[in-house]
Amino acid sequence: MTFQQALSEERALTRWAADVPALTIVHLGGCDIANTDVGKGNVRKKFKETVDNFLTQWPNVARGYTQNIREFNRKLKLHKWMICNVPDWGANSHIHNISPREYKVARSAAHCCFKRNQKRWFEEHNAYICFPAMSHPVRNNIHLAPVSQINFIEQMFKAASKILCESCITSDIYDKQWHQNLLVDTPCKRFTQGDPAQDKQKYSFAPYVQLRQRGTHNLGRGVQREGKNIYLYIRR
Repeated sequence: MTFQQALSEERALTRWAADVPALTIVHLGGCDIANTDVGKGNVRKKFKETVDNFLTQWPNVARGYTQNIREFNRKLKLHKWMICNVPDWGANSHIHNISPREYKVARSAAHCCFKRNQKRWFEEHNAYICFPAMSHPVRNNIHLAPVSQINFIEQMFKAASKILCESCITSDIYDKQWHQNLLVDTPCKRFTQGDPAQDKQKYSFAPYVQLRQRGTHNLGRGVQREGKNIYLYIRR
């Protein structure tokens, strides 16, 4: 699925519009490189335009699927994006329309685009960039095998949990170092004050349900809502 094709996914748009989640995770870009002209020529410029268009158009298109515009707009103000790195398909002969080498070069250029526009996307769209790292991933053709997929998803939720933690986010101003440390295991700031015994503990980030059970993060308004969507994962 490309970024443009995602804008035509009525099922995802309907679900998103019915209850705008606190965070939407986007893991796209591979098919844009392999199946469109985004992967040819000035990849950085084309990826910038593609992501800009997606972040702008998704809420506009989703607005047409809601029956409560007032509630939709209220939740949209609190909504955050998390854009993950372009999928790594490795040196695999199953990649269509492009050689593994060309894909690797284009993917690298796309990541340069992500880094260059990180601050602007955060300020304009409340979007965070996340680069989960995989060393020696196990694959089934171009896709990750279940054991590696679990590892990848855990890293995404680690970053998502930090983004949604109101104690960890103390400012709306872009902080480059904070964004770069999304995947670093650091104690929740809620535990850096008060009980010295708790200050010594190091908390790892985990999916929302586990966080509620362990109480390791202060997931604030728009998050602790029973039966509501916390994450929406848009991927290929």
